[in-house]
Amino acid sequence: MTTAKPGKPQPRVRLFRRRNRLAAKVGVGGGPAAEPGKLSEEAFERAMKEIEKAAEDYPDWVRESLDELGAELKAAWDLPPEERVQPFRKIGRIAHELKGQGGTFGYPLISTFGDMLYEFTQTDVKIRDNLLEVAKAHLDVMRAVINDRVSGKGGSIGQDLKLSLDQAIKKYSGE
Repeated sequence: MTTAKPGKPQPRVRLFRRRNRLAAKVGVGGGPAAEPGKLSEEAFERAMKEIEKAAEDYPDWVRESLDELGAELKAAWDLPPEERVQPFRKIGRIAHELKGQGGTFGYPLISTFGDMLYEFTQTDVKIRDNLLEVAKAHLDVMRAVINDRVSGKGGSIGQDLKLSLDQAIKKYSGE
């Protein structure tokens, strides 16, 4: 324990406890509609309705992301292999976003294919044409999922898309 020297002011410490207004609005952490740390049924239902509304627009959002991914892929094709790193990294970032969103909005195949593409883009090797072909195959299957609105696991269509992607990966990884 330190003592203050004579003539020097002692520092003051103040603790401010701020109320968590967001938690109170949704009934979490002591809000009126829930037990501490728990979401009220009403708040949960409101959140689910918002997710359902957003899910209706999800295919349009994904198309925008897929168009951006396609533009980066085209940019990579237009460059010599040693200069393709930057667009390939952007493809990886877009794929990572798609990976995180798909399952939330009822399109787990987008998450699966986005994750596969993201992992695929995490390479330090020279980005040859065969790697771009594999990225294009991922883009093609994700477009098919969205255009045909293949939600959930996708049934036989989902299996066919996975199979075609696996075949493309095998074909172009062997070069």
